Amino acid sequence: MTISTENLELLFEKFTKFVSTKDKKTFTEFNGSKYIDTAENYKYSFYDEARENLGQKWWKPENIGSGKIQNAVSSAIKTRVIHEFQTIDNNLVDWRKKDAFAKTKKNKNLDTTLQLNKKMPRKRISGHLI
Repeated sequence: MTISTENLELLFEKFTKFVSTKDKKTFTEFNGSKYIDTAENYKYSFYDEARENLGQKWWKPENIGSGKIQNAVSSAIKTRVIHEFQTIDNNLVDWRKKDAFAKTKKNKNLDTTLQLNKKMPRKRISGHLI
């Protein structure tokens, strides 16, 4: 994929004007924008709450196939958070996939895969592990 510098600059200019209009002040940084905080930063709250619900540090090999790991994952993807005094459902995972996962029967292979994922190294992006 080729990225056009001109298009990128044009779109960024439109973005900064949009955010400046919403904030009623010049956009200078993501952390200083009330609009960005309200419209986007709830995602960090989901990440933190979902990781807590996941509880990976308590998973044990004997949990594989018991449904405990699968239930923890289901709980994590159904996370709700309060951000800016509003309760927000997790919209980062398609609701159909959430429902399908919740309806999946206990599955040793699935739990094994999830357990193996626990051992994979995480990357840091903007101060958060993924």
